[in-house]
Amino acid sequence: MIRPHRTVGSLVIRTALPTEAVTIAELHVRARSTYYRDGLPDADTDYAAAWRRSIERSDGHVLCAVRDGRIVGVAAFRTDDGRPADSVRLFQFHVAREPARRGRQPPLPALLRHQGGTDRGMNPAA
Repeated sequence: MIRPHRTVGSLVIRTALPTEAVTIAELHVRARSTYYRDGLPDADTDYAAAWRRSIERSDGHVLCAVRDGRIVGVAAFRTDDGRPADSVRLFQFHVAREPARRGRQPPLPALLRHQGGTDRGMNPAA
């Protein structure tokens, strides 16, 4: 089961709220823009609406990582149709550009994966 809240050092990993969809969409666009030099291929998409739908899905879970009151990472998980309820697939994963490590805490990608259950206690969908 995806745990809805965890604190590691100055980082809080928690369930995203529908009211945060715009902030998450902005992070999504900034992160994807780093690897699409000519702009996002689906630039006309309403990312805030898409993230709001993801956050509100009954068969999914969106986690955000918050540091110093700012969302610095997001991960969206979902159970595929026909798969067991205890299996999830990571559909979206974005991290803000900032120093990769702070102190002795694990890196953000590992924390979000662990919190989402994809590396312990869950059966990730293939």
